[in-house]
Amino acid sequence: MSVPDKWSVRIYKLPCAGCGEESQKSFIELEINDRLRCDHCGVSINVTDYYGTAELDAIAKSLGSDRHILRQRKKGD
Repeated sequence: MSVPDKWSVRIYKLPCAGCGEESQKSFIELEINDRLRCDHCGVSINVTDYYGTAELDAIAKSLGSDRHILRQRKKGD
């Protein structure tokens, strides 16, 4: 059995305003997408309503990265 890639494990919560449920997304999904679909109802969720650059930097550091080199964005963009 292979070890899951820590960057791709779907453990980060993304709340949905449409249905009130929380979707589970990976760091990579949160980082590369501006919007993601709710796992429950399919409504498009603006990622930066919940995760800005500071939050993604903190996650990247917790995963062992010494710097966040992906794109820069502000919460609410």
